[in-house]
Amino acid sequence: MQGDRGAASHVVMARNAACHQCRKAKRKCDGLRPLCTPCRNPMRRTLSVNCTYDQPAPGDPAQASSSRSGSIHSSDHDQAQAARKRSRGTTYDDPEEDSLAQMSTGDRTSAASADDLFWPDWPPDLPSLQTVEFCAEIFFRKVPTVNKMIHKATFMARLHLPPTSPHFPSQSLLHAMIVAAAPFIPGSTLRTAAFTPLRLRGGESSRGSNGMLPFLSSPNDLEGKEVTPVFQAWYRKRALERVAEQLEIGDRLVQCLQTLVIITHVDTLLPRAFAMWQELGACMRLAVALQMNETRNVPTDCFNRYSGRVLPPNPSPLERAEMDRTFWCAYIETENMNITGNWPSSLHADEITLELPVKQEIFDRGFEASLLVGTQTFRSPDFYTAHPAHMLDSLTLTVKASRLAQEIATCVREYARDSHTFRLYAQLAEPVIQDNYRSPLPLAALGAINDIVTIVHDLLGSSFDLTLLPVSCMMSWFSCARVLAQFNDAALKAGDLGAASAFYTDSQTLRTAILLYAQRHPFAMQVSHRLESLKQYQGEQGDLSRVYMNFHEELGDNRYQWTAPSSLPLGSTSSASSV
Repeated sequence: MQGDRGAASHVVMARNAACHQCRKAKRKCDGLRPLCTPCRNPMRRTLSVNCTYDQPAPGDPAQASSSRSGSIHSSDHDQAQAARKRSRGTTYDDPEEDSLAQMSTGDRTSAASADDLFWPDWPPDLPSLQTVEFCAEIFFRKVPTVNKMIHKATFMARLHLPPTSPHFPSQSLLHAMIVAAAPFIPGSTLRTAAFTPLRLRGGESSRGSNGMLPFLSSPNDLEGKEVTPVFQAWYRKRALERVAEQLEIGDRLVQCLQTLVIITHVDTLLPRAFAMWQELGACMRLAVALQMNETRNVPTDCFNRYSGRVLPPNPSPLERAEMDRTFWCAYIETENMNITGNWPSSLHADEITLELPVKQEIFDRGFEASLLVGTQTFRSPDFYTAHPAHMLDSLTLTVKASRLAQEIATCVREYARDSHTFRLYAQLAEPVIQDNYRSPLPLAALGAINDIVTIVHDLLGSSFDLTLLPVSCMMSWFSCARVLAQFNDAALKAGDLGAASAFYTDSQTLRTAILLYAQRHPFAMQVSHRLESLKQYQGEQGDLSRVYMNFHEELGDNRYQWTAPSSLPLGSTSSASSV
């Protein structure tokens, strides 16, 4: 008898035979139905009444119909995947696209059962845990720059804690992540109940501020042309409300700053010009109040100016690295818009003593405390010439490029305030060609533009998604296209039709890239309209200041509000010739 019990205890279960609850809690499961032995413990029965499994019990009559339904869903998924490949002109497999398709048209049964698994005190203004986790994955994989300030492994682990835990992520940050991930999710998927907050489910009225989300009121429109902006506006409002509540009581201030940085990034791409300006100021002022712009590596005998820190004095190395990266992401978002608008810097470089961030892979590992702090600062003599191996990645280079661009913009502003005997090349990055476009300085600018056009041309011929690039890349395309328009005009006046044709072709390549970027980010559509209306200013004394003035006036112009553009397949030569 004892031997029989010992043999039974060593029975090997099939793969994925454990229930969802035991797998999530990482405990052993015996697979008993409807309730396994570990889940019978009253202290553990907090998520659901019975256990849920991947497959029905053996002999269940629903098993045959489930397998037939699965084969039908698999066939539909394969057809949808092939259609997506044909639409983007590629044949590569994208696992992220597959996960999107599965949520929108895939296994509804498993999604429904997973939606039932949430904490009793789950925040009612959020969708289910599965949907929040899905949006977080999209945020970390798709959203550029700002996704680098949060440690993904730590965040995803804390997302499965009880909402009452002090380590559970802030609701404002979760709302902001949903807003940032929305452009990368089909509108028909955002319209489903899975993305609706829990308190709005169950057939409540669609009228009033507490009713159903507006984009669920017209289910017949499955194109999603207007779903994404409304969806983002609803969750954006909730994120800012939570930030205001947290700032009032001084709760989770670093996550408040992360929320503001993400919302600023989203408003830059929509664009919401006036809200963006307000949020940009709030980001840097909050960072300064938290003294996140200052290094913690100070001599012990210096003035005791750090005793009044608002943040905890001794954070863990990983928490410190996350705070440092949060400041640098705020710096990048702020300086990019300051450079675009030719505004002074929000925080002078002399006030920033914080070390530059380390490489993303070192930050992701998170256990090498000695490597989580950078070695270069703005005051390093080799700031622009040396790039330490443990700091060499896109985030660090973007910080350096932002500072260099702001220094150039400061030089231009200082030069423009005085009168001079000759005219300097306006904006330095955009030469005003008056007589000879073959002089050394215009040709130097043209060489840099040709390098950018070559990169863009290679990207258009590949399967790379241009919308994954930061907005600063799109603005560089815009600047290059405007300069090429001036080169084209100068070449036509000089009678050089071959050069004029080459300039025109390169400008159309850049505009095609901008239109592709506009498929997800409405700000690019305004930039495209600006390029269309640029011709009326050509030949009028080459006054670029008038071009800049009108461009910023049109940020709030209703004529340039976003409408979903027609699809332009990547790598298509016909799309470039038809622009």
